[in-house]
Amino acid sequence: MSQEIEIRFATPERDLKRLAKISALEGFTVGRAATRRLATIYYDNTELALAKAGLSLRVRKNGKGYVQTVKGESSGALASERHEYACEIPSAEPDLARIPDETVRMRVLDIAAASPFQPVVETDVQRTTRSVKSAAGDTIELAVDRGEIRTLMNGHASLAVNEIELELKEGAPAAL
Repeated sequence: MSQEIEIRFATPERDLKRLAKISALEGFTVGRAATRRLATIYYDNTELALAKAGLSLRVRKNGKGYVQTVKGESSGALASERHEYACEIPSAEPDLARIPDETVRMRVLDIAAASPFQPVVETDVQRTTRSVKSAAGDTIELAVDRGEIRTLMNGHASLAVNEIELELKEGAPAAL
């Protein structure tokens, strides 16, 4: 299990290219940019019971493989803080038996037993990331995301994704 601490900002599309290329932030060392495509499917049942329980289940394409992640309910007023449980799986289909934390696995299996999971949302995002280090040694990932979120049930609505995410990788949450 890891603890995810992040802040997200919706950003006008016109500012994203400039932010993706940023190479200097006062008081921080900024690493090289890396861009990759993130194709992700989120699963739940028709009643959205996972979401109502404060959980999310996703499968993300990762190179030639797949990573399944269950995230817990977000806490925190400004920064989102939540537990996440990730594992590699052999296909794009969720494998609930592989959820690393037994308590979380049992919660998810109980919800799935009442009504099977299906794809509910997919995202297709180009993510540009940079590592940002403070003088105190805190490490933050700066991610610039551009893409689309699409619903897969009850019609196929879509929404543009234009956001910046700052995720604490190491150090004090105050660094965010």
